[in-house]
Amino acid sequence: MKNYYQVLDLPETASPDDIKKAYRKLAKEHHPDKSPETDERFRGIKEAYDTLKDIEKRILYNKKLNPAKVHPARIRKGTDVVITLKVNLNEIVGEMSKTIITTRSNLCPNCAGTGSTKKVLKQCPKCNGTGIDIVSAVVGPKRFCSTCKGYGNVADASDCKTCNGSGLFKETIKKTFILSRENQNRVIIEDSGNYPPGGGLPGALNINLICENKGLFEISGKNIKGFVSISPAQAVLGDVIFIDVFNALLKITVPAGTEAGTILEEDNIPFGSGKGKLFLTVRIAIPQNPNAEEKALYKHLLKVQKGFL
Repeated sequence: MKNYYQVLDLPETASPDDIKKAYRKLAKEHHPDKSPETDERFRGIKEAYDTLKDIEKRILYNKKLNPAKVHPARIRKGTDVVITLKVNLNEIVGEMSKTIITTRSNLCPNCAGTGSTKKVLKQCPKCNGTGIDIVSAVVGPKRFCSTCKGYGNVADASDCKTCNGSGLFKETIKKTFILSRENQNRVIIEDSGNYPPGGGLPGALNINLICENKGLFEISGKNIKGFVSISPAQAVLGDVIFIDVFNALLKITVPAGTEAGTILEEDNIPFGSGKGKLFLTVRIAIPQNPNAEEKALYKHLLKVQKGFL
């Protein structure tokens, strides 16, 4: 494995400014325009810089470069960022794309998350370099040392002006994802949450979805469940009705003699990028304010049906 620090002639504690200065100096010295023989050397310098200038890439690279030196605290994960987003079922069924903008705590680019721009670290005096709180190491459960945050070493001073010594800064992130039936309540985007103080792995971005019109229809896998209201006349005589299901106008046959609570089933319903099955529970809509003509018809019907039931 290439040692990018050696390529740039830098120590592993190099600051972002040191990395940038070293790259500019070496890139100028070994630019291909000066000699074709320097082309491969220049590519190596560019590769090293592209990795070390990015905080997240640098952390992952350091783990691979010195796996034995990585303190157990490095596997710590930061907290999740949780937000709420209002959507509707048409968007979910249509597998529409959504974009959100939020903030998270990322590692400070100036001090690489250490809180200090000092290049030399010293053993933590509180935990003697173990990274574990001494009291918890004896009586348990084990906790990370509050002074070094579990890393076993500390900088001479928390002097980073960018993050005020916290090692973190608020970063605005923009994420695009696809809504789907499988994730109609929550979308989880890994590695897009907060970083833990001192470094480690980021948490996740949890997007809780609130479906604004979920009462109209409900979806479960490839099934669509909902209600349909018909008139007493339609229930007795049967009818053909048209209903809008997720922007698709569907023709539904109501059999004669349909009772309230009957479930009408329809196969091969357009459902996003595929097909689904529709289950409609019938409700009989009783007119609350019938007009004169309707009253006359119902009175006649009542007279005809006297003693029928």
